[in-house]
Amino acid sequence: PIIVGDSLKSIQLSQNLFKQGINVPFMIYPSVPQNGARVRFFITCNHSEEQINFTIDTLAKELNKLNNW
Repeated sequence: PIIVGDSLKSIQLSQNLFKQGINVPFMIYPSVPQNGARVRFFITCNHSEEQINFTIDTLAKELNKLNNW
């Protein structure tokens, strides 16, 4: 999981990633503790190295945007 902390930001991050073809669900209270909001990735052997690298790069960009929000 990538712990974002803020529920609204984790929802926004999930939606922003989805718009770019990355399906990663958000988890917010009461599923996780208050201030423990996160997005949770599931990786399988069917994911290519290219997909994983794209996801990491896209995640970094989107997290940076949220931190400046």
